[in-house]
Amino acid sequence: MIQKAKDPDSAPLEEGVVIPDEIVRREDRIDLLKAARDEIEKRYEKEREVKEEEYKKKLKNWEQKEKQKKRRGTKPVEPAKEPEEEKQYNFTDPESSIMKAGNGNHFEQSYNAQAAVDAEGSMLIVGNYITKAPNDKEQLAQAVGSVDTRIREIDAALADNGYFSEKAIKAVEKETGITVYASVGRKSHGKKVADLEKREEPELPAEDAGMKEIMEYRLGTKVRKEKYKLRKQTVEPVFGIMKGINTRT
Repeated sequence: MIQKAKDPDSAPLEEGVVIPDEIVRREDRIDLLKAARDEIEKRYEKEREVKEEEYKKKLKNWEQKEKQKKRRGTKPVEPAKEPEEEKQYNFTDPESSIMKAGNGNHFEQSYNAQAAVDAEGSMLIVGNYITKAPNDKEQLAQAVGSVDTRIREIDAALADNGYFSEKAIKAVEKETGITVYASVGRKSHGKKVADLEKREEPELPAEDAGMKEIMEYRLGTKVRKEKYKLRKQTVEPVFGIMKGINTRT
């Protein structure tokens, strides 16, 4: 644009276009793109922490299988130091984020709404907030913290598989003293014959057991199974009611 301003024989501009204004617009655009890049890098740092934790677990498991000569598949790949080229930034609504939607079949520019529901009869929403983080694994501590203890004292938190994170669960239990019950994997709907058969209570996990083993034990005993069932009976109906109301309106 500067070169064009210097050239008296250059082609005329469209009506209303002023070179100094266009230069300012382009410089502002460059600054905006730089700010977007910085934000993408900040977001990726948080995302990379989660990926790094998952990578270390997968690598440890892979190495153990290699020692036992049971190795299958390729060696896990360490997360990239820099964000991928396809990472995006929304200039219209920068506080939102791209998230999987429709059971993970497509992506949408969205927010992640969180709700904590009383599981002892009232089904009242006792804590809630909105985040742009797409992964629920990062939300356990904040979800528990969103409940005002003047309204509801918490002795246990029931969470679905999406919230299972060894690091997050240990931190919440250490800082709050509550017990977390979180599914360690997705389970199909309905019951198989084996699910109806009487079983012995599971053995206590070893002192050095990981959180996955501890959680499987917690959810394996009869009393705790009944406690965890309350999650489906409380928070899921609340979400269903809200979706039904939104659909009708």
